Amino acid sequence: MAIKRKMSDGWLFEDDTMYDNFNVYNDREVFKINDDAFKKSIDTHFIGKHKTPVIVVDDFLENPDLALKLSQQAVYSNDEVKMHASPGIRSIFKVVWPINGIVKRFFNDWYRDTLNIEYPFPEASTTFTVIDSAEPLSPPQCFPHIDVDYTNGQELGKPGTQLIAILIYLNKDCKGGTGIYRHKKLNKHIITNTDDYGVYKKFQDKLEKDNPKVDNINNEDNEGYELVQKIDMKYNRLVMYPVCLFHHPIYSKDAFKTPNCRIVLGSFV
Repeated sequence: MAIKRKMSDGWLFEDDTMYDNFNVYNDREVFKINDDAFKKSIDTHFIGKHKTPVIVVDDFLENPDLALKLSQQAVYSNDEVKMHASPGIRSIFKVVWPINGIVKRFFNDWYRDTLNIEYPFPEASTTFTVIDSAEPLSPPQCFPHIDVDYTNGQELGKPGTQLIAILIYLNKDCKGGTGIYRHKKLNKHIITNTDDYGVYKKFQDKLEKDNPKVDNINNEDNEGYELVQKIDMKYNRLVMYPVCLFHHPIYSKDAFKTPNCRIVLGSFV
C-alpha cells in the first residue's frame, strides 16, 4: 500500500509498497465528510418538553463504500462488557476526522441554554457495531436505554463523559432504524441527574424481571415506554442525539440482506 505522511515541520515520507501485508486505511479518505450534505438536507426533530434535538443528515460520508468495506475487514470483539446494552460485536478505534466541530455546531447551545451544561467536548471514541438480527437479546438489550453510566460515575458535564451519540448507517439493503422513546413512569424523554436515574433504574430492573424477553422491543406497546419518533435506516445516513435520550435500535430478523446484519459506524463525543 502507498504510504504518504507529511509532518508539521515539512518532512515528507512516501513509499509505494511498505505495509502491503497489512490492512491499512486512510482516515481522511475513508471517513471524509461530505460538506455538500449539509447544504442539501438536514432534518431536526425536537423531542419532549426540553426540545431535545435529534439531527438527521443524508449522504454524510463522501466515500461510504470505503467505510462499509472497512467494517467488513475489521477485527471485532464480542466481550460482554463492551456489548452490555447492545447485542452483536464491536470494533473500537480512533478516527481522525472533524466530528467534534460538527457536534459542537448542533448541540453546544442546547446543552448550555437548556441544561446549563458547558459541553466539554471530550475526544471521540468510534466503533463499528454489527448485530446479527438472529441473535437473542439479554433483558437489558430488549428495552430503550440511555448511554450515560451514572452507576459508574459518569454524569452530564463531567469531564470524560461523552454527551452525543452519532450513528452512520452502512446497510445498503435495510429496514428498521432507531427509535426515540418516552419513559412512561417518569414521563420523561431524557435522564439528566442521578435522582431521576435512581428512579429509572428501580423501575427498569422490575420491568426486565416481570417481562422476560429475547426479542427487540421495536414498536410494541408496553407499560414502560412509548415510541415517539422513529428515524428510518438509510445507507450513509447520519443520526445524532444526546446520550441522555431514551433510544433503541429497531430491526427485525428479515431487515437486512447481504449480510443479514445491522452495520453501524458509531461515535461518542
